[in-house]
Amino acid sequence: MDTVLVVADTPEIQDLIHVYLRNEGYFVIEAADGLEALDLIKSISFELVILDTGMLRTDSIQTCTEIWKMSNTPMILI
Repeated sequence: MDTVLVVADTPEIQDLIHVYLRNEGYFVIEAADGLEALDLIKSISFELVILDTGMLRTDSIQTCTEIWKMSNTPMILI
């Protein structure tokens, strides 16, 4: 089963994306901010990362850059 990481600091956004992806057969893991996402990327292989660009606690572009340094996982910025 393909695993997708959803990174958003708003539970409503996480829940909405999670439901759609789960209904399409994906296993979804959620992170509340960029720091949590980076920790997860170190230990889990993801087929896709969906990253909310409006996060308040962490800089989304910096998170994106750090993910690319560790992995070549495709990302969708929303």
